[in-house]
Amino acid sequence: MFETITIFGKEIGMYAILALLGLLVAGFAAYRLINRRTTFFPEDYLLLMLFVCIGLFLGAHIMCGITHTSDIIRLFSLIGRIPFADFMVVLFGQYLGGMVFYGGLVGCLIVFLIYVRKKDHIFRETVFDAFSVSIPLFHVFGRIGCFLAGCCYGVPSHFGFITNSNVGNPDINGVRRLPIQLIESFCCLLIFLVLIYLFRKGKLNGRLILVYLLIYPVTRFVLEFFRGDAIRGFIFGISTSQFISLILLIVSLSILFFDRNKDRQEE
Repeated sequence: MFETITIFGKEIGMYAILALLGLLVAGFAAYRLINRRTTFFPEDYLLLMLFVCIGLFLGAHIMCGITHTSDIIRLFSLIGRIPFADFMVVLFGQYLGGMVFYGGLVGCLIVFLIYVRKKDHIFRETVFDAFSVSIPLFHVFGRIGCFLAGCCYGVPSHFGFITNSNVGNPDINGVRRLPIQLIESFCCLLIFLVLIYLFRKGKLNGRLILVYLLIYPVTRFVLEFFRGDAIRGFIFGISTSQFISLILLIVSLSILFFDRNKDRQEE
């Protein structure tokens, strides 16, 4: 894989570069989409994006910590028996150092809910719809970054790629693995195309986030079966991401069901 790139003598991870690129592209796309329906001044949007980045960063790292709950509890039980510096390195470098997509998604949603709580109905709908379209677009770049970094890898397969120089994930070296990251990236691209079509046609206004939360969780639930990395965080026999996918799917279906009944009662 192509884990890092050297810029001005410094090595920078390709995942970080692709994630930043995805954030910029998705952010620009969301801004253009919002301004198709309403006015959003650039300085206000930049402030929102700053808070979105904070929500994404904190949420992704917190969720990573949740997947390592048992490890963190065990680490805290060692306080006083290991050097404090080693404790901090393991806690923040290993157990809280990774980023989980669903955590970042929840963090972003919370930020948006806080930001638009006092805005008018049209503005709230527009922002959420544009945000919904931009999520899978960002994810397209993120999963390509995962592929280049060698993380979130797939199961051993007759079809795929072999690497022998991955330092961060030595377990994948010498094994042909299914490029599940690229498959998910392609799926996210398809979801993006569906959502941007609905946005431009003015269909399901204010509900595109629910459309996304119906399509992606199903996709993620299936793709998780083809992930071969050890850090899955299993709950009731399924991975953490599959468990969250089920919750999001149930919540989204429930909201759509109640909205539909409400619309019928108002007619």
